[in-house]
Amino acid sequence: MNLKKIGRPEMTHKELIDFKVALDLHAIVAVTDTQGLITYVNDKFCQISKYSRLELLGQNHRILNSGLHSKEFFSEMWSTISRGKVWRDEIRNRAKDGTFYWVDATIVPFMGADGKPTQYVAIRSDITARKAAEQERTRLFDELRHALAEVKTLNGLLPICAKCKKVRDDKGYWNQIESYISARTQAQFSHGFCPSCAVEIYQEAGLEAPLDLLEDASKPCGDMQTSD
Repeated sequence: MNLKKIGRPEMTHKELIDFKVALDLHAIVAVTDTQGLITYVNDKFCQISKYSRLELLGQNHRILNSGLHSKEFFSEMWSTISRGKVWRDEIRNRAKDGTFYWVDATIVPFMGADGKPTQYVAIRSDITARKAAEQERTRLFDELRHALAEVKTLNGLLPICAKCKKVRDDKGYWNQIESYISARTQAQFSHGFCPSCAVEIYQEAGLEAPLDLLEDASKPCGDMQTSD
């Protein structure tokens, strides 16, 4: 990396060295010439890409192309930096061993006296873990939407036995109402007694039903309140 081209003109050589050390400790750094050929990479770049420095120098960044981004994506990038503008976006790269990693990339063009770029400095941070979490969240949302889409609703006329309360399905078989509804919805059942049946049980046992239960049993259907 040409330190003289980075920082203010009055910076001392030691200040420039300190600046480079601080940047290398924090970020994934690469420098390319105006043709896109790599002229410098730091240790973090080698670590995440799994390429050695010798394998990267003189290469184009296409060596890391994961195939995810379109040609238009990179065309827009080059159009931006060749005009002297800073470009920033998230990129998925492919390491030497075939694994993918994501970086948040900022590419800064350094301009010559003629107003044209002389080199490009790319500063990246590893966001692979964040992207994996985003993808997992998206997958869970998709599964939830799929599950909701699969829920079937009951409609139309349902033949039901007035005595045993079994329901006849569309194949002519008689099923317990719980089985019938469970097969067609995501509903779950808990079993208990309605007030009228509870009063009958008390009477069959020779016991006196509680007053509030008698009041609930005397209410017309639709007026009874469910209790927590």
